[in-house]
Amino acid sequence: MTSTSPTKLRSGIHRLAQLALCGVFLSAFSSFAEAATVDISIGDFTNIGTGTWELNTTETGVIGLDMSGATSGQHYGPNESGGDFKYAPNSYIEIGKNDSIIFTVDSSKVASITFTVWDLDKNSDATETIIFDGATTQTLTGVAHKIDNDDAHNLGILSAAIAPNSSNQIVITAGSQNGGRAIGGMTVMTTVPLPSAFWLFGSALVGLIGIMRAGSTPTRSFNPARS
Repeated sequence: MTSTSPTKLRSGIHRLAQLALCGVFLSAFSSFAEAATVDISIGDFTNIGTGTWELNTTETGVIGLDMSGATSGQHYGPNESGGDFKYAPNSYIEIGKNDSIIFTVDSSKVASITFTVWDLDKNSDATETIIFDGATTQTLTGVAHKIDNDDAHNLGILSAAIAPNSSNQIVITAGSQNGGRAIGGMTVMTTVPLPSAFWLFGSALVGLIGIMRAGSTPTRSFNPARS
């Protein structure tokens, strides 16, 4: 029966450990790559009370919409009757001038939201503004595409990717100009679970360095003639 020398045994163990740590590295990198974009249909929000709606998905967690502070009388939430846009009735959010609405998000899952904006008046002017106030504030000016035909929804313009503020909210306010604005869609950028991915990656790196150092240490064989 052939015996395996201690040196070969240690080398085999080191190789197996390196392969195992390669698997850990791949798991860490896959964790870093978990961020994704999720398209949200406004019509999927559910009314949960006066002026409030909610959407809950596995990817985004709970996204709340509060329109209770809107006072212009020209605002409509998801699936509410009324509004000016006929292409996709009840599947957009209409905001009248000076109105504000609030999205509340789970910041552990939502990194930012990009909004699609439509102009709802009958004039192709470029005076309306709409303000997205989160961690970064952006004012969109020139929402000039009038929505009065079946193709007009393709003329919406996109906001920047708006991150929630420290209260996990994104506040959207229409300017003081006449004419309606609408949120016609949302694209959510989900977060990456950085803490777990970071520690997994760091543990694998430390382990691999330790194995490589151990493997590079010269092995001193025992020679009976020297004892």
